[in-house]
Amino acid sequence: MKKCHAIGAGLFVLLAVAGASSWAAVAQFNASSSNDFLTAANWTPAGVPSAGNQYIINNGLTSTYTTNVATTIASLQVGADYPVLGDFGTAGTFNMSAGSLHVTGGGTAFTIARACCSGDGIVNLTNDASLIVDGSDPQVGQRDHGELHVGPLASVSSPTSYWRLGNYGASIDNGLQGDGLLDVQGTFLANVIFIGDSDSHGELRVSGHGSVTLNDSLVPNTATNFPNRSALVQMIGSTASLHAVNDQSANGAAEVHNRYIFTADVGGVSPITLSDAVNIDNNDLVVNLAGFSFPANGTITLFDAAPTRIFGQFANVTITGSNVPGLHVVYNQGSGNIQITAVPEPTCMLLVGIGAMLSGLVTARSRRNG
Repeated sequence: MKKCHAIGAGLFVLLAVAGASSWAAVAQFNASSSNDFLTAANWTPAGVPSAGNQYIINNGLTSTYTTNVATTIASLQVGADYPVLGDFGTAGTFNMSAGSLHVTGGGTAFTIARACCSGDGIVNLTNDASLIVDGSDPQVGQRDHGELHVGPLASVSSPTSYWRLGNYGASIDNGLQGDGLLDVQGTFLANVIFIGDSDSHGELRVSGHGSVTLNDSLVPNTATNFPNRSALVQMIGSTASLHAVNDQSANGAAEVHNRYIFTADVGGVSPITLSDAVNIDNNDLVVNLAGFSFPANGTITLFDAAPTRIFGQFANVTITGSNVPGLHVVYNQGSGNIQITAVPEPTCMLLVGIGAMLSGLVTARSRRNG
């Protein structure tokens, strides 16, 4: 059972949400006519979603956007505490399969799972759906469990935004359980991604032909001193991409470690590319090679940073699924690459050396006898 606590009777709000005074209206999805996001009767107060207004999907309802049109609104919350603010969140789901939605409000105008304790939020973007976010701090899993799935043809564009995957956990306030997943198989453009902030859980998962491009940094090491927080970056397959300027992921030795998981397919793995530096000190690394035939004496690249810009080393490394012996991590400062390399076992190297010596003796003896 999820844990909640009361935070005061003065938080009952009927027609407005804090910070929304400059917006013309706050509308709550009611599904009275259908699940259609663009149907006026499905909102309280009634009206087709339009610019300047805030929209909230909760109460366990699912709203769908299936029409190839462009819509502009000020704010969208999926899974939220409305009309009563506090630990009164209820779940919501938003499925978008066509058109574009532009969220123009500032700050946290786009938020998934805004409130605990039953306020899960799920957003699914499929087909060629396009989400554009202008706010500085979009959040997935702010105080409860939130998921944003970007399908193979879908896109998210917020080039100046600082995204947070997970934001508030139990050490911040008893009962909070911020937990955010960003799952990208399409395209995702932002400025910065913070993962697992303030005792929360966060995961960035990139797979298929998914592409994540950050104009600044990937930051999994936010507030690593909190005891319950976690940050996970998963790169799945060999055709995904994650580009940033820096990867700021260092942990203190006694802090909860950030984790990186690379899962190979027949083509290998998808490296994380940094135009500047990577710092993975005291992080944990898992590389699953079960789907890949690792070549003898071969090398695969996990991180591709600028030359001499590797900082720190992984605290724990687990490599599974390969029959090639001697696989280990190499920190190649000259190229700026962190790699998995196969090195022959000492016994094998000794046998090769003995074989070469015997071959030389046989050749020399044959020449003398010739």
